[in-house]
Amino acid sequence: IFPIAQIIEFVFVFAEKIFKETGLSVIAISAAISVLTLPLYAVADHGSGSNDHPNNITLPNGGTLQAYNPLLMVKDFGADSVAMAIDNSFMTNADTPFFALRGIIENPVNPWTQLPLTPDKDAGIAITTIGALSSYRHSEYRYNIAPNQWLHVRDNIFDAKNWENGAPAE
Repeated sequence: IFPIAQIIEFVFVFAEKIFKETGLSVIAISAAISVLTLPLYAVADHGSGSNDHPNNITLPNGGTLQAYNPLLMVKDFGADSVAMAIDNSFMTNADTPFFALRGIIENPVNPWTQLPLTPDKDAGIAITTIGALSSYRHSEYRYNIAPNQWLHVRDNIFDAKNWENGAPAE
């Protein structure tokens, strides 16, 4: 975090000297962060509901795999190739911080909880199938998701045997 803070401070001070106005300096910081981070990670929050994918499978809830198979694209700093590689290993959007911190921070921790960040998916993951996560449908600190609005998947998402209905353990 410290090197990032230094870069942001440098951009702010540099912009202050050029623009001599704090508001424009803040906009310059925002623009600099956007330019530096946008080409690195593209993360979709969900897949497509299309049924025309050749490897599509029907899930235990009657849905299809494509609705829960988003695209995650990563290009690391200093990558020397423009070629893309396909990796179908078991990943979630929650793995994005591991890609972002790989090679930069050894043994990263959550800055709020101080717990280590670990990509622990050995027991599988729970996925909610609720149609909308709009805040008005839920209480202030808890989503109202029924037990039948969950799927559990482990290992290879492309194998129908790895999917089952069920709410996560509390």
